[in-house]
Order: sequence, then C-alpha cells, then structure tokens
Amino acid sequence: SLAQGMEVRHWWFPAYASAGLMSILSFAGAALMIPLRMPRIGAIVEYCSLAFAASVLVADALIHLLPHALEGADHQTMTAVGIAATAGCLLILTIPGFVEWHHRGHEHGHEVHAYGIANLVTEMLHNFVDGIGLGIAWRASASAGFSTALAVAVHELPQEIGDFMVLRAAGFPVRQLLCWNFIASLTCLGGVALVHVIGRA
Repeated sequence: SLAQGMEVRHWWFPAYASAGLMSILSFAGAALMIPLRMPRIGAIVEYCSLAFAASVLVADALIHLLPHALEGADHQTMTAVGIAATAGCLLILTIPGFVEWHHRGHEHGHEVHAYGIANLVTEMLHNFVDGIGLGIAWRASASAGFSTALAVAVHELPQEIGDFMVLRAAGFPVRQLLCWNFIASLTCLGGVALVHVIGRA
C-alpha cells in the first residue's frame, strides 16, 4: 500500500532521530554523575557503579545479544559466533596491554590507565552496534523500531553511569571524559548511517 511504501521509504528519519536521542541520553547519563562526586558518597557510588557496569555488560552479552545471535542458527553459525565472542574477549584483554606497552617509559604527572582507553573503545563499538540494530529495526517496521529504541534507551543510561565511574577511576579528567563520552555516543549515528548506505545500495 501507499502508507507502507511511505513507511519503508522514510524509515531513516526516525532511525537517525532515535540514534540522536541515544547520544543525548549517553551524554546526560555521564553528566548526571558529576554532582555525585562528593567525597562522602564518592567511594560508595564508584564501587556500586563499577559493579553495576560490569554486571550490565556481562548480562547484556550473555542474556540478550548472544541468544538473539544464535536463535535458529545452524552449527556453523554458532561456531562462528563463539569464535567472534572469544576474539572480542581477547581483544579487550589485548588493548590495555598494547596501550600500557605504548606508554611505558613515557610517564607523566597525570596518566590515564589503559583499561580506561579500552573501555572507551568498547563503548564506541557498543554504541555503533546499537546504531546498526536501530537502523535494521526501523527499516523492518515502525513497531520493531520503537521496541528496539526503547530497549536501547533502557540499558543506555545505567550503562553510561557505570562507564563514567570506570573512566574516572582510570584517570580521565571530568571535562575530557565528557568530551570523549560525547564523541563515543555519536558512533550510534554511524551505525544507522551504515545501514542507510547499505540499504540504498
């Protein structure tokens, strides 16, 4: 029908809009933590947020992402996903080691720990994949787009609060942290753009 044609033709507008909203939520989640850096509650907030961040990331991967990736898959696909997941874990372990090696012998008064940079890289990849998911969902249908946008928004804010504490513990100054957090959040738009370009090809 004409309405369905219009919906398919203009799927990219709500996809970019929802990705932009996720970027705003990401930045707001990090900025929200600045007033909570008071000395009396800073240690408690940091401990709880770091534990929450780790549990959210692990639960998201094991309960949400991998089961969906393997749903209805054959043995070859399951093997490929398992190898990719293992490679991702090894990459997360490799990046901090590489950064530490690169910074060895170049110590300064204020040094950012390698695990903070690794966390920033994985956050960029996470947001990029979120953007791909949003683009594919909106391209499929409006209902799929709304449900995916809601799912991304629900886990985005608590994840960003945890990421803020990880980056602060790694030595990022607050102003630099907010700047990098905003840049990382824009990769969600990049994921939608990739689906848009491939969809038009």
